[in-house]
Amino acid sequence: MNNKIYYLYVIKCDQYIKVGVTTDMCSRLNSIYQVNPFELNVLRQIPYNNKVYVFFAERLIHEQLRSINKNVRGEWFIYDEESISLIDQLSIDFSNEYIAKKYIQYQ
Repeated sequence: MNNKIYYLYVIKCDQYIKVGVTTDMCSRLNSIYQVNPFELNVLRQIPYNNKVYVFFAERLIHEQLRSINKNVRGEWFIYDEESISLIDQLSIDFSNEYIAKKYIQYQ
């Protein structure tokens, strides 16, 4: 049985945010710090106990942010009220049960 916790995170860096997944926030922050001259702030860290669900949630958030033209490159998006509001709304909905239902519909 896998008891690993996965985190869907939002990290602010200057005027941008990075939305991604990790099992180790400290390690993830350190790797971003090594290639980045700006201060980083963790804005959101949402735990999941299911790897499939967390990566599906990340994918849905990326798709929604792209649909409102917030994508800069890859997992980096424009930091503004609209982006954070969208992430907050989706993260409220992103209980494992919700993701399971959406995942089944998406397949």
